[in-house]
Amino acid sequence: MGETLRNVKTGYGGIRDIEFLVQFLQLLHGGDLPALRTGNTLLALDQLLNTGCVTQQEWELLSQGYSFLRKIEHRLQVMFDLQTHTIPEEPEELQKLALRMDYHVSGIDNAGKGNASATFLERFRFLTKANRNILDHVLNVFQNNEITAAEVDLLLDPQPKTETIQQILEKYGFEDCEKVMDEKNPYLSVRRCRHFLIAVVPELLQEIGHTPQPDQALVMLDAVAEALGDKGGLWELFSSNKPSLALFVRLCAFAPFLTDMLRADPGMLDGLMDSLVLDKIPPRSILEEALARLCVNAEQLEPILAGFKHDHLLPIGVRNLLRRSTVRATNVAISDVAQVCLKQVVLSEYAQLVRRHGTPILARDETVTDAPVSLCRFAILGLGKFGGREMNYHSDLDILPLFEGDGKTEPVIWSERGHFLPLPHAVESIPNQLFFNKLVQVLVKRLSHFGPWGKLYEVDLRLRPMGKSGALATSLSTLEAYFMDGTGELWERQMLTKARIVANTDMKISRANFKHFRLRLGDFLQHVMRTVRMIQYAYPLTESDIKEMRHMRSRLVNSNDDDQLKRSSGGMIDVEFIVQMLQLKLGSQKPGIVVSNTFDTLEKMRATGIISEADYETLTEGYAFLCSLTNSMCLLNQRTTTQIPSDEPTQVRLAKLAGYESTEKLIAKLNQVQTAIANCFDRFFPG
Repeated sequence: MGETLRNVKTGYGGIRDIEFLVQFLQLLHGGDLPALRTGNTLLALDQLLNTGCVTQQEWELLSQGYSFLRKIEHRLQVMFDLQTHTIPEEPEELQKLALRMDYHVSGIDNAGKGNASATFLERFRFLTKANRNILDHVLNVFQNNEITAAEVDLLLDPQPKTETIQQILEKYGFEDCEKVMDEKNPYLSVRRCRHFLIAVVPELLQEIGHTPQPDQALVMLDAVAEALGDKGGLWELFSSNKPSLALFVRLCAFAPFLTDMLRADPGMLDGLMDSLVLDKIPPRSILEEALARLCVNAEQLEPILAGFKHDHLLPIGVRNLLRRSTVRATNVAISDVAQVCLKQVVLSEYAQLVRRHGTPILARDETVTDAPVSLCRFAILGLGKFGGREMNYHSDLDILPLFEGDGKTEPVIWSERGHFLPLPHAVESIPNQLFFNKLVQVLVKRLSHFGPWGKLYEVDLRLRPMGKSGALATSLSTLEAYFMDGTGELWERQMLTKARIVANTDMKISRANFKHFRLRLGDFLQHVMRTVRMIQYAYPLTESDIKEMRHMRSRLVNSNDDDQLKRSSGGMIDVEFIVQMLQLKLGSQKPGIVVSNTFDTLEKMRATGIISEADYETLTEGYAFLCSLTNSMCLLNQRTTTQIPSDEPTQVRLAKLAGYESTEKLIAKLNQVQTAIANCFDRFFPG
């Protein structure tokens, strides 16, 4: 250890480091804080803590370090009867010093001597390193040569003049400059916040100045900083990680939907920063495994599900905000989070019902001796945006719950070894229909109940056969009969073009290594989708049907004057109607085009020559634009996401968020897109 490192006074992290830091902070803040005007270093540290100039941890380390180093200084001068400040190198002298510092022998070193000196040196190195780290951290604020004197003076001036405030802040677009510098603002009332603001003030003011409403952006930024607990922590993050500054300003200016999440659960910040470093969204399989681990032995699902949803929607939204992902990838990721949450609730609630009522078993032929016991399987079809993996941040879950057939529950449970075992307790046996109705009922309650953690998702069951008057869960044979006897309407067949299986009760079993059961499970799921496709193509799509679809679209347009993006002429519905009409018309001959995602379907239709390259570009680019605009309004927390906001400030924020210089340019682009889509619709639906 060199002499510079061994000198307790002027060496690395020594007494002078602590005194220099204390004196610097006294000069910086002592002008309007008389309590700091003391010549005693330890008393000054106490006052720096009381006035918020240092943190509790910094105060503890600096106070301990100062007392420790002064004690070493005194022991050295007594030992050598000299005014010395250097720790001796000779082992014997070092051991004597350690013993005088109350570090007693706790073992024997390789030379057979006590190791009090090793313990002493370890403590010395720890505290001096901590002292220097704190000094560097605090003074690093003033190493930025770009900091302008005017902004620094304004932040450090306890009573700045009104004209000075106006002169400096007006150029950044603030309307109420005096309010920005109000001492009651947390970022000014806490000395440490003000201190670390100095390090980022030029970049911060410039970034905020580029937002449509700088005053509002700063207020929200401060609210996020306060929610994080350590009021100066966010400014310190900006100082050490400059890209995070631009991100948070953009978050606070354009995405209250995301900042509300972060304020409600500040612990998500670490996960958010990690996800930005990884720069990718985890696939659905990884999400399923992660949520399953969180739910093991959980007494309450709601807080786990809410936390999981927000933990993953936040990075998805931030990537959307930073334009790091396409609208297609964003909506797929949002849909995957919803599907994973739904699956977990289905599995958990199914297990609870089995414990109370037994396992649903298909009806057996009672005339046959030893008829095999067959599990009654259950699956949920996702429909609409959920089925198409096209959800936005506010989308509902459109679902159609299906079960295999009639029967009743029996007091058995499926074993992971591949056979039924008797339940160890009595159960109330109920018909399969009632069992699965109960499952859907509790599923909706878990997902849609507004509790302490908010509402997870709104579940929409209106698309099931017979709507509100129908059973919550539908048997596969009932679904087939409903459509095959002519009861099902054309719009319901359209609805099924979006269908995909999003959950089933056999998922745990299907992951087990039992080929027999996996084959049976696969057969059931394939049977579900075969039934759906059979329903779609049981009746050829006629010219009369195409006219009916056009009339249906006209009714939707005329009944929704306030809907600009979804149901207006040239809206998302027009693109979806074109795709669904072509699927119903040609899907039986070209099954490759029968997929649930609109973008995927358009690609397949272009590849097979069903639509031209020009129509493909019009529909794909237009649909992406409308979906992206919808997502932007979700991020702005608009009550309606299908109508351009009526107030000018929000219009400006929406335009900037969508990447347009002005509201006029955004509206011009919207009109251009919708005109092109409407013209395309008229070609596919003439008349």
